[in-house]
Amino acid sequence: MDFQLLYEETKDLNLLFVEDYAELRENSIEILENYFAYCEGAIDGKHGLEQYEAYHDRHKKHFDLVITDIKMPEMDGISLTKEIYKCNEEQAIIVLSAHHESEYLLTLINLGIEQFITKPIDHDNMLTILYKVCKKINNKHTKNRVGDRIVFNDDAYFDKNILAFYYQDTLVKLTKNELLFMKLISDNFEKICSNEEIINYFEYEGVLISNDNIRSLVAKLRKKLPLNCIESIYGAGYKLFASIEETI
Repeated sequence: MDFQLLYEETKDLNLLFVEDYAELRENSIEILENYFAYCEGAIDGKHGLEQYEAYHDRHKKHFDLVITDIKMPEMDGISLTKEIYKCNEEQAIIVLSAHHESEYLLTLINLGIEQFITKPIDHDNMLTILYKVCKKINNKHTKNRVGDRIVFNDDAYFDKNILAFYYQDTLVKLTKNELLFMKLISDNFEKICSNEEIINYFEYEGVLISNDNIRSLVAKLRKKLPLNCIESIYGAGYKLFASIEETI
């Protein structure tokens, strides 16, 4: 493992390490502090969830990476993972697993765990896994940072910063609700937005909307946007089809 390459991927990231075995937790954090911008430890799943939520309250963002053991008192790693995904479904999580805990692995894989580190921990293997996961985290961060314009074709784009849709460099008038809808699905680019998420988002913005209203809204919006840029996913919701670019 090229340690300089690893450091380039980890130096700006913040880590939560959840492990009930004090010696392993303390020794691991001592090593990881050499790489990560910030490391925080938790003694079990319940404490880990408290630390996770408190960090978000303080910094208005989530930890970049969580590493957690499976078997712990108060709350195990599976329960912790489920609770974290309720807070942030895109959270990167690595699970520490002993060989005899293989019966839990399928559940964790189905939940969307990034990687596993087996116990006893092999130092080189852990750093290699950290490099792969942290590189993926940084790639995602970069993509999110540059997403200023949603581009439909050479003539049409939606500017997320000023909430404006342009066709042939001319502003196309959208209603307040159409702009809210475009803001939501462009912020969740390449993801499906469910009706429930749309209703909750509109309610947060002070607008009451029903499933029928959403269908009507999308139908009217499609008449103003390029063909096939909003896809209806049966039983799931709506997804935006376009490309994304940085505003120069």
